[in-house]
Amino acid sequence: MSGSNSLRFVPRVAASRDCAVRISRFTEGFENPGEISVDVEAHLLDFEGDLYGEELSLTFVGKLRDEKPFDSLEGLKVQIEKDIV
Repeated sequence: MSGSNSLRFVPRVAASRDCAVRISRFTEGFENPGEISVDVEAHLLDFEGDLYGEELSLTFVGKLRDEKPFDSLEGLKVQIEKDIV
C-alpha cells in the first residue's frame, strides 16, 4: 500500500528475562458473586523500569511449588529468596 493511508508495522523487540510469578485464584465478592478470578503477577528479576500499560508474554517452563500461607512477612521473604535462587 502507498499513500497517506498506508499501514505501518513496527516490529516488537522480545527479550528473555527470568522472573518470579505468583498465580492466585480467588472467588469474586460483590460485583460477581461466586465467580472465580485468576491473578497473575510477574516480577522480572534484574530489571529496572516501568512496564505498566505494556503488553508482556509469559512462557511457563515449570512449576516451583503450590501456593501456601506464611505466618510472618519474614517467612514469606525467606521463601521468595529460596524460590528465585
